[in-house]
Order: sequence, then C-alpha cells, then structure tokens
Amino acid sequence: DCINGIRFKNDDYILSTSGDKTCRLWSIETQKHVTTFNGHTRGINKMCLQDVGSDVFVTASSDYSSRLWDCRSPESCRIYEGHTNDVTCNTFFPTNDYAFFSGADDNKILLFDLRADQQVAEYFDSYIIDDPLTCITASRSGRLILGGYSTGVCHVWDVVKCERVGILLEHEQMISGLEIPRGGECIASASYDNTAYIWTCK
Repeated sequence: DCINGIRFKNDDYILSTSGDKTCRLWSIETQKHVTTFNGHTRGINKMCLQDVGSDVFVTASSDYSSRLWDCRSPESCRIYEGHTNDVTCNTFFPTNDYAFFSGADDNKILLFDLRADQQVAEYFDSYIIDDPLTCITASRSGRLILGGYSTGVCHVWDVVKCERVGILLEHEQMISGLEIPRGGECIASASYDNTAYIWTCK
C-alpha cells in the first residue's frame, strides 16, 4: 500500500502513514521501523505532529476518524469522531498544542480540543455542495482556518465565529496544498491545474 505522508519527528526519527492502516516510526540511522501504530480500520491519509520533537501526533483516516497517539505507545490514546466521510487532512492549532483541525470528504472542517476531549467547532456552509476537503492550514494567529477543496476553491473561515470570511478563486482543479510562511504575510496555494499562487492581503 502507498505511503501517504511522512514527517520528521526529530533528527533521529521519522513518522510515516500508509494505506495499510498503520503509522510507523522509523530510525534514520538503522533505516528500520521501531514502532508500528495500529488501530485505524482503513487507510491513513494524513498526520500532524504536535510540535517538532514532540511524541504526540494525530492521524486522519478513511475510517471517518482521527486518532491521537504518543510515540511511546503503539496504541492510540484517543479516538475523535464527527465526520461522516473519509478524513483527508489535519493540522494542529498554531497557538495551542491542545487543539487540532480536521478536514474530510463530507465538506466540513472540525475543531477538536484535546483537553475537553471533544469537538468544539464546525466550519461548514450549505453553499458548499459535494466539494471534499483536500488540505487545510491555519493562520499564524489561529484566527483563520483555510480549506482547499476538490473543485479548486479555497474557503477562509473565522475560527471564533465559525463563519466564512473569504474565498480564493483562481484554481481550476483540486487544490493540492496550502501553506502560510512563518511571518504570516501571505498564502501559497498549489493545484492539480499545474499552477501555484501567492495570495496577499490588500
């Protein structure tokens, strides 16, 4: 099965996610996996680390759930449900390591709080019909969450008000990636239409 994602845990280890329903911790020095994380019932599409060097990470799976893991244990710590279709992307809250966003094929972005151990917000508009999430990223302040969708649209949401406050319309096909630099002064988007754009606030 394909490897869907890979992240450096630190200078010595990397984490990978796969369509075989597992996540694995690999030693860079020995080139062998150290731990296999089992629990999801379908393929894992994405993973986000709490922070560089952290043992905590979250996976997004086609079994409609997200799971919280600790690298020191092969079993998941928590299961987060709420989506009604494949969970395709996730990211930790930029100013709070105890919350994360997840996006799914049900057209929704959900916000989960690890301390409350539950979903605390939903970002969705009836205007969005049959348009799965492909990627998400948050502004550096945490006030905005941006979602890239399969039709090439990027919706911008106010995290506090749970309202859509902007829409980026240039791409003609699915958005494959969104990124905001450390300074937060712009947004980069990439698409299956063979283009990439840099967006700035005016």
